Amino acid sequence: MKRIENKVAVIFGATSGIGKSTAIRFAEEGACVNVVGRNEERGKAIVSEICEAGGKAIFTKADVLLEEDIVNAVKKTVETFGKLDIVVNSVGNAWNKPIEDLTTDDWDKTMNTNLRSAFYSVRCALPYLIETKGNVVNISSMGGLKPMTLHYAYCSSKAGLVMFTKTIAHDFADKGVRSNVICPGLVDTPLLGVTPKEIIKALEEEIPIKRMAQPEEVANMALFLASDEALDVTGAVFAIDGGGTLL
Repeated sequence: MKRIENKVAVIFGATSGIGKSTAIRFAEEGACVNVVGRNEERGKAIVSEICEAGGKAIFTKADVLLEEDIVNAVKKTVETFGKLDIVVNSVGNAWNKPIEDLTTDDWDKTMNTNLRSAFYSVRCALPYLIETKGNVVNISSMGGLKPMTLHYAYCSSKAGLVMFTKTIAHDFADKGVRSNVICPGLVDTPLLGVTPKEIIKALEEEIPIKRMAQPEEVANMALFLASDEALDVTGAVFAIDGGGTLL
């Protein structure tokens, strides 16, 4: 028996990085997956990969800054697969600037991408999750647990996502809905952009365990939380950071 056999998941930010790995991992373990993201080419390639391996998946093009796109993605999931068991929010936007250079637009875009989008998706999905006694897995950041130099908007938004996750867990536990959050540290994803290798190496040296995580490792934690193995886990925060929050 696969770990989330016959479950249905919608994954926002699934066309790259942690979201992509989570979509593939969920499909491997039996879930029907809606791969949601802005990049249609990458999204359809992921769906093809999943289907060629015997899984079930669709792609929905969406901009998480637009409420109507998020609502459409949730509804398309239910229309296609008949229900909704799991919502994963795995999107991220970061500005690394001195506060005097951080514009209001920078702040708003980061907040809206990292936090408001999760509010939209969870609010829309909750009626379906109550029906299935489903769950939410949000991907926050180590920056939601401790300050990161010059990441004013990013840390604030990711900290907000942690508390949003806990509040959903608190308010909907009696409906059978679970809500948990993962806080990765340094992960080998496109969010690192064109960061020079020497800088990456220096960052790894600052981590107690001296390595950065792979997106598949975060996906494995998301899989556990989404599965019935975690039926008694809600409102929990899981750091995957090599001990970074210990510093």
